[in-house]
Amino acid sequence: MARILPVVILLASTLALHAAPPKLVVMLVFDQMRGDYLTRWKDQFGTGGLARLCTEGVWWNDAHYPYAMTVTAAGHATIATGVTPNIHGIVGNDWIDYPKHAKAYCVESQRWELQSLGVSLVDQEGKPRPAGSPEKLLVPTVGDLLKESSPTSRVFSISAKDRSAILMAGRKADGCFWLDSKKGQIVTSSFFPPFAPNWLRSFVGSDPAGQWFGKQWDRLRTDIDYVSLAGVDDQPGEGVGKGQGKTFPHPFSAKSTTKDEDYYESVVISPMGNDLLVDLAIELARQEKLGRRDSADLLAISFSSNDLVGHNWGPDSQEVLDITLRSDQQVRRLLDFLDEHVGKGNYIVTLSADHGVCPLPERVQPAGTETGRLTTEEFSKEANHYLNTKHSSAPTTRWIDDAANMWITLSPSVLAERNLDLKEAATDLAQWCRSQRGVAKVFTRWDLEKPSSQE
Repeated sequence: MARILPVVILLASTLALHAAPPKLVVMLVFDQMRGDYLTRWKDQFGTGGLARLCTEGVWWNDAHYPYAMTVTAAGHATIATGVTPNIHGIVGNDWIDYPKHAKAYCVESQRWELQSLGVSLVDQEGKPRPAGSPEKLLVPTVGDLLKESSPTSRVFSISAKDRSAILMAGRKADGCFWLDSKKGQIVTSSFFPPFAPNWLRSFVGSDPAGQWFGKQWDRLRTDIDYVSLAGVDDQPGEGVGKGQGKTFPHPFSAKSTTKDEDYYESVVISPMGNDLLVDLAIELARQEKLGRRDSADLLAISFSSNDLVGHNWGPDSQEVLDITLRSDQQVRRLLDFLDEHVGKGNYIVTLSADHGVCPLPERVQPAGTETGRLTTEEFSKEANHYLNTKHSSAPTTRWIDDAANMWITLSPSVLAERNLDLKEAATDLAQWCRSQRGVAKVFTRWDLEKPSSQE
């Protein structure tokens, strides 16, 4: 198995032991919040947010996901079901559907329509836009089991990403919402029950994602030294977001003169995407009276902006430090609301990350670490060249049917034309892959089908 990425898993509650079952369970997931952030920057946190979870709750600070593909979809499905990808079926964000010779997205479906406030959204041609569903999830989520045991319980899931919200929601949720980042709309899928109460209409009608137009994202704290905590602002390898630039302050899409797609995407690639979710979560819990009825309710919230900021500026950046400090405040705001409206001792909060992240190669190279970048496209091109050379094929022959994440799929039609056995060709290609720079281990389908003890 490829090296496992360590991820912290926190379980925190307002009471160490509950005399009675909780009235509300809130599952928080911070996408790409690496485990060491909680110790590395703990002195900068307040007392009511992340620190409160660590001190009042139970903290597993040496927890790991026991599988290789630690990506958003697999992580959220694992958190929601309690089992690993080989059981729940979500083995990545996307993968190759070999019988169809096509890439499959984890929540993709053509059966359901994208909706906002009960109205189906259409594309430029006036056709309904497709929306996802949890149909590829092979086992029930904790919310599904709660609904089975207590039909009057309410289950809701929200996120900026569709896959995060959908896979946490499961099949029986009362509501599942995410952000259409290109339009700034809060959307759902027709797979889920219709849900468009007046309070949600008012919330959406206020254009909550538009409140930062013409503003910029600057450092939260002026009383601390960001350089000593996270290095200089402009690091090699950092990105620029959606026209937001490499250094603070980051405008919300500098080229946007209106609230266009670039503007709304830039909001999500900032801590303000999380603020939007907290606003929605609090309004949802208040208006739907979650945790204030006889049966237990569940609210899942997945914060996607940490992941998008981390991918753009890197885990050791001032931007990730800043969004982590803001995440601390966002957790405090949620806990303060729950204390007041649900009551201490009446709710449980769990907090985890769906995966971690490795440092930017450019950040660790000066320390002498041998590292670099290798894209799936580049590697597939080199693998294709190897196979064409070995089998004296035309340079235009496409041996690689497709590649998704770490998976490489050979084309059945090319193998059939040359009367080559799939297992033999895959074993040969795997041997070539093992000789390439930057590759630690390689597994064929047949390797993975062996019992783990045989590796």
